[in-house]
Amino acid sequence: MAKKVNIACYWNGPELGWMERLSLTSFIHFGFDVTLFSPSANVSGVVDGVVQANYRDVCEFPPSIAEQAAGSFQADLFRIYLQKNTDLTWMDSDIVVLRSFEMETDYLLSKIDPNVISVNNATLRVPKSSPALALLLEHIENPEKIPVWIRAKHQQELERTPVPERLLKLSQLLRTAFGPAGWTYACKLTGEVDFAQESVCFSPISWTLTDLLFDPRNDALSPWITEETNAVHMFSAQVRRWHRRHPLPKGSFLHRLAVEFDFENYATI
Repeated sequence: MAKKVNIACYWNGPELGWMERLSLTSFIHFGFDVTLFSPSANVSGVVDGVVQANYRDVCEFPPSIAEQAAGSFQADLFRIYLQKNTDLTWMDSDIVVLRSFEMETDYLLSKIDPNVISVNNATLRVPKSSPALALLLEHIENPEKIPVWIRAKHQQELERTPVPERLLKLSQLLRTAFGPAGWTYACKLTGEVDFAQESVCFSPISWTLTDLLFDPRNDALSPWITEETNAVHMFSAQVRRWHRRHPLPKGSFLHRLAVEFDFENYATI
């Protein structure tokens, strides 16, 4: 039986940018229940209909991680604990959904690339009993276990680090340690990678092609977006500053979505 998707996002900052607001607007537009978690539960610029909550309702970061680790590292940890402690589905706040959809299994995983067996944690839901989830949690909670999926030089650096300081050190060495590489390793090891949907479903556009989101030609994305596509990852970190600071070009993919969603509240960053 199909299951309803209830979305959760994480934001570690005072105010959302227009890309994040467009993302949240798309979720609300297609009828998803959305919760935005943050350290304060008081983020500015949140879209009507989005519920704000404190991330501590889901997990508690060690003080060193809460105070010193990069926001992206925190978000990777948070989405792991989200799987353990809630029934919510993680979505990055730079994803726009194109339609309503439900979960056909207990998993909502997506591949990063059509030609590589990899797991993208930008869209993420696994059951609480997931062996891959248990493996990642063990590496977070037991710093004596050094991730074997990171580079050898980073493993060696961690071995030289006092055990209580290793999680923070890992965040400094590789802030994506518990991102796609960790999930890909864990899911391959447990066989759960077989649940990963093709990249066309949730991440059809490569991060190298983000310019096409702003291309005013109507058919700019037609080779990649199909009837199977539920969402598009905008990869906000890869978007040119010029695009961030100027109105969406009329006719572009994102402009057409903004019109569809009646979204006009975007501004320069």
